[in-house]
Amino acid sequence: MQTHNDLKWIGLALHQYHDDYGSFPPVTTDDTSGCPMHSWRTLIESQLEEEPELSSSYEFEESWDSDANIAASKEALLDRRNYRFFAVTGPGSTWTRTAPQALKDRGRPNLEIAIVIGVQSDQYTWRQPVDIEVDTEGCPILDGIPLDPNREYFVLYGDGTVRCHPEGEFADILSALTMTDEEADPLAL
Repeated sequence: MQTHNDLKWIGLALHQYHDDYGSFPPVTTDDTSGCPMHSWRTLIESQLEEEPELSSSYEFEESWDSDANIAASKEALLDRRNYRFFAVTGPGSTWTRTAPQALKDRGRPNLEIAIVIGVQSDQYTWRQPVDIEVDTEGCPILDGIPLDPNREYFVLYGDGTVRCHPEGEFADILSALTMTDEEADPLAL
């Protein structure tokens, strides 16, 4: 139940970010050489009601993995949970790698597309700029490894709903990862 609530909380923070800045955050912000410096998760911290102080301790001039930012990340509530949350990016997904997306830029909302997936793992930190990339065959890849179809996943959809997909329901997630050009729609939390 906690993971379900965390994803709802993340969905509300994404929507608040859009209200505050006129677009959703980019999946990453990059340095001048194109290396990811910050994750979308870091960019929504000020919208997360329970942890507004986290963003004030973060040094945006430094990379997410600087000593100061690693020390500050140890305080993140969502780093103390057993699930990590990843944006769904790639061909046909709702988020682009670096360009912010505004609702008005994308047409009518697609309610059934997966935008964030909760994966049981303690391998990644909240602020680490790693996300799920959907390859050209529609396979979700996390850090170079395909997602395991025999695991449970929590998914935040474009309409703001959160669903738990237990083992054996991986095909349901795959069908919600991408959309055709005719369906190209925004996040609609």
